Amino acid sequence: MAMPWFEDASDLSIDIIGGEPFRVADRRGRIILLDFWASWCVPCKKELPALQRLQDKEGESGVDVVAVNVDEPDQVALAMISDLGLRLPVGRFNDRLAGLLDSGKLPSALLLDGEGRIRKRWGGYREGLVEVFRGEIHKLLGGEPDGLPIMLGAGTENGSRYSVRWSRNLNRPVGGLAVLATPGGEPVVAATAGRELVSLRKDGKILSRLDAPSGMVALLAADLNDDGIKDLIGFRRGSQTVATYDFATRNGKSWDAPVGLLSIMVGRSDDRPVELIAGALDTVYRLSPDGAVLGTEGDTPAAGAWSLLTGPGLGGFGVGSDQVVAGVAGRFGESEARQVALATRDGNLLILEAGTGSLEYRASWAGITALAGQDLDSDGIDELIVASGSFVTVLERNMQ
Repeated sequence: MAMPWFEDASDLSIDIIGGEPFRVADRRGRIILLDFWASWCVPCKKELPALQRLQDKEGESGVDVVAVNVDEPDQVALAMISDLGLRLPVGRFNDRLAGLLDSGKLPSALLLDGEGRIRKRWGGYREGLVEVFRGEIHKLLGGEPDGLPIMLGAGTENGSRYSVRWSRNLNRPVGGLAVLATPGGEPVVAATAGRELVSLRKDGKILSRLDAPSGMVALLAADLNDDGIKDLIGFRRGSQTVATYDFATRNGKSWDAPVGLLSIMVGRSDDRPVELIAGALDTVYRLSPDGAVLGTEGDTPAAGAWSLLTGPGLGGFGVGSDQVVAGVAGRFGESEARQVALATRDGNLLILEAGTGSLEYRASWAGITALAGQDLDSDGIDELIVASGSFVTVLERNMQ
């Protein structure tokens, strides 16, 4: 079970044209509606007067409506507000708002609760939308709890061993997961969501959204050029196209493998540089980071495997059949032993001891597309990161 994730915007400050800055932290306990508009936007001219009426009626109940003009000169914004006969405070757009908005449509709106968390988002306009705003505002004014929990999966064996740290909806199908690090060493979760490459902090806050390089769906991370910064490697299962993204230079590129690939993992040994181990239908390829074939292993039992997986502390790598849609290795338990987490086509999430294969945990969890593992809180135990549908979820071990 996961509680809804609400982005914290309590640090938000908006410059008000002709007035004092609007600081969310100063309005704790009040419900805030931020409406984003521009003078050229015809639907905005319909929505703004209705928002003024909303403010007039609900302001004394604890509601603040701010009309945020998007990137127009002050005189242009004030002229339209005056023409419409409105008294709403007019805010200036800024980079922090751009990061929160997550919409290219105007008008758009964000609804913040009394703690400064974003509870609802709207993009575009339709008749009656302001009444929808009013209904959501009344729920928050009435003390609505933090939303209904979301059922992600059901633990069926040793189900109490893991719980959800956080889960957030990226509103687009999530196809791949990998974990990188900032220059300061803080872990960053990278996810492909639709056509975007999204990076999230360890607490679930979105750091950036970029256009994903073509063909980047399933993900893994590795330092491909020995600059100390992990790069992203992505591919679409069954396709020859492999895409890489260098976060140091902000450059992406792609190349074609000899055949369609089912899985990729990173291999490194003391006597040779990093290489990619790529599983195809009947062969395992050793590839350089730019796609050159270094060798093949045609008779290995890994040939035709849907998933290849390895991790710190494992001396080799594991293989999964076409019933395994995702896998990752790590230390997900309290002991020093390593585990393997697997997601299967029939809707199971399994955690097995890597050395013996004994079952440590099972959950019924449909729709998993990717898994990743990383110690996000530096306690020596890896968290298991799960992509299912449009959700990214972090599972943590419940300490006994």
